[in-house]
Amino acid sequence: MIKKLYINSNFYISSSIYSILSIIAAAAGYAIYPLTIRLLPVMKFGEFATTIALAGLLSCIFLALNVASLFLTKKHPDNLAMIEYLQQKIMILFVITVLLLAFFSPIIMHILKLSNYLSLLALSLLMIMNIPTVFSLGYLQGKKEMSRIGVYILSASVFKLLFTILLAVWLRSEIAIFGVVLGQICGLIVLHKLPGSRPPSLLSIFKRKSVQPKNNWLLGYLIKVVVSCICLSFAQSADILYGKSLLSNKVSGTFVAISTLSNFAFYISSLFIWITLSGINPKKPAHNRRMLYRSTGVIFVFGVIFVAGLNVFQSTILKLFVGDTFGLFIGQLPKDSLYQTVVAIVTLYIFWLMAQNKKFYLLSAIAFVLPLLILPIIFTGNDPITLINLLLQVQFVGIISVVLLILVRYLSKKSIANVKK
Repeated sequence: MIKKLYINSNFYISSSIYSILSIIAAAAGYAIYPLTIRLLPVMKFGEFATTIALAGLLSCIFLALNVASLFLTKKHPDNLAMIEYLQQKIMILFVITVLLLAFFSPIIMHILKLSNYLSLLALSLLMIMNIPTVFSLGYLQGKKEMSRIGVYILSASVFKLLFTILLAVWLRSEIAIFGVVLGQICGLIVLHKLPGSRPPSLLSIFKRKSVQPKNNWLLGYLIKVVVSCICLSFAQSADILYGKSLLSNKVSGTFVAISTLSNFAFYISSLFIWITLSGINPKKPAHNRRMLYRSTGVIFVFGVIFVAGLNVFQSTILKLFVGDTFGLFIGQLPKDSLYQTVVAIVTLYIFWLMAQNKKFYLLSAIAFVLPLLILPIIFTGNDPITLINLLLQVQFVGIISVVLLILVRYLSKKSIANVKK
């Protein structure tokens, strides 16, 4: 009976179980922030949340492997050597990333105004924990074992909540982030105790000689996916990273806290992103387009309702989460949630292209993120609302760029079809 729950031949039932468990996990995961902000000084919480955001940004190389593994599992289901080849390259990239993190840690701490080197140690440990996590989840998504992934996400979120709150109460410091590390470890233990398909062993990738595909197409695909994921991960965490680096310490802690709450919009939307990717069938392009349109519609409707609700109840929510000193930040929560919803829709589209190795996904990701890079140049002062308004403005420029590329892609396909006729 238990085995049937985790390995269900009906993809939609499995996805429904995954969605329900993930929503509960989202509640447990985000409960960390309102509880932690009450236990830590505002500046300490800002460092805590910024470290988590930075971990998400640096872990995008594993996200790239996740997406690439989905594509290979569906396009070449019997070619395990390709996935092992990707694993080897990602491991090399991971080592380089950790070394760069250690080398540039003083600069990173200065830019993001981090005060404790233990935060970067926790960051490194989270990246290490991401290796087995992402490898396993990418493989299971390709096998459509969504319910099993949902159980992992829920268990990891609950463990992270418990350990983080315990450390926050005990230490009253930003190094409560080690609770997230402990929770990740416990979640992995649960994942590998569940019945179902067994992902390839991490050690196995070093036991076999790397098989280089002809014409280096796989390496080229991986590089493009990694760059695209870096762009999208930066866009998703830009509000927190810019808030921490550009605003004063007194203001940035509260700004980061509110930005963290707005990330809930992206997290819920990401459920539909992964369900869409897992349901892609390389042999059914019309089916894939329908899934894209439906998921985009669902995320859009959810975003509208969510932002409207926040606009009405933002004073109550801010008072509950950040206390009585929120007057300077009125308007940030709904605007930041709108920003995150748009990022989710763009991410869905680009990941949809990636998972099928279609054209323009790299250009779309770069075009979307490039306008965000000019924000530090045009932002002056210390007003959080000015910062979030500028973030929305440069994001709008990125959206226009992506829409133009969609138009170019459509006209290109139409032109090729006319030539063939």
